[in-house]
Amino acid sequence: MAVSAGLLLGRALPTKLWPFFLLLLVLSIFDIVQVVLTSGSPSPGSQSAGTSPPAAQLYGNFLLHLPWGRYNIGIFDLLLLVAMPEYWRRRGSTLLVALAPGVIGFILAFGFGQLIYAGALPLIPFLTVGWLCSAGLYSYRHGPNRSQADHNRTGGGEKLQEREQEEA
Repeated sequence: MAVSAGLLLGRALPTKLWPFFLLLLVLSIFDIVQVVLTSGSPSPGSQSAGTSPPAAQLYGNFLLHLPWGRYNIGIFDLLLLVAMPEYWRRRGSTLLVALAPGVIGFILAFGFGQLIYAGALPLIPFLTVGWLCSAGLYSYRHGPNRSQADHNRTGGGEKLQEREQEEA
């Protein structure tokens, strides 16, 4: 369900940068607040190191069992992981730009979790950073001056410069 909803969200949003960025900022704030409110410090005797969260907390989530740990991916995280590539596809970007937000977001979250904080982390802020990186990649590849630079590189720019000099 999250996959189809993410696909619809990616198609429903306009292809401008600001609406999607504002959505990511709002969802990042909600994700941070949700993690802060639900991951209070447990009392020392209430949980052992090997116990898992109650089944009610896992309902609707995507649980990854990897060799280096277990990761609980929320339904809205999955929704955004599908919406971001669809958004970039609609803008005509490459597969690299479309997959960059998820890959960068997961790498940042994993590194942050391994090096800085070992508790529960919200994923959406890391996905937002990944989306900003992909926006940078997209603007680098498809910037406003990029078509003129490509035109100059192929020799068309020399003819344009010659015409401008003749007119002057």
